[in-house]
Amino acid sequence: MPGSGATPGTLAPLLASPAQLVAALSKDASVSVFGTSKQERAFGPAAARSPLKKWGKLAISIQGPVREVRGKTWGFAQANLALDTKEKYPVRMAGLVIARPDAKGVWQVVVVQYTAL
Repeated sequence: MPGSGATPGTLAPLLASPAQLVAALSKDASVSVFGTSKQERAFGPAAARSPLKKWGKLAISIQGPVREVRGKTWGFAQANLALDTKEKYPVRMAGLVIARPDAKGVWQVVVVQYTAL
């Protein structure tokens, strides 16, 4: 299967760039975003843009290997992330993005999840 395994492809870098996630969001009503707290949940494309735009100001980086798998009609990427808070140590998180390609083959994000580790 193309895009299976630990090699980052198109989706994994999105986890470190909420601004790019906003641009890649699907227009589907089922779009969902989950942050690290209950207050950071959003459903639907319009609502999902709000937390992602807020997170766009954060310094997030991918740490270590990623897992990205892409099929013909779906794809996902998982990665450990570091959120730089200007403290001695970064906040560790895990990220997940699930997407599907549109008719032109451009990946449209339907789910984003960040979990504190």
